[in-house]
Amino acid sequence: MKVGIIGLGYWGPNLVRNFLANSNIKKVYGCDLSEKRLKFISERYPSVELTNSCSDLIKNKDIDIIVIATPVKTHFEFAFEALNNDKHIWVEKPFTYSVEEAERLLELSERKDKVIFVDHTFIY
Repeated sequence: MKVGIIGLGYWGPNLVRNFLANSNIKKVYGCDLSEKRLKFISERYPSVELTNSCSDLIKNKDIDIIVIATPVKTHFEFAFEALNNDKHIWVEKPFTYSVEEAERLLELSERKDKVIFVDHTFIY
């Protein structure tokens, strides 16, 4: 599987490291709007393919899973776009800003037959 991680700030580098260490993950992609964060990741993990375009990452046909490690106000937008582009999603907690947003994503994931995983630190 190939994974794209949106958000390389505080928690993103831990996700990059952990996905790179997983033998089931064949390629890791990363995205952040900050050139400083992209440089930080490229220096530590040169095999990670980087971009500053979240939309390009989500639309990348090679990627199976989109990981969302951004502020909660962006979770719904990125998750909705990812599901509509036939990606499984992994979202850092909190899942969404509202129950209504969560319900819309759950309905969409069922229609698209895609998995939603909400990450809870130190539980999984």
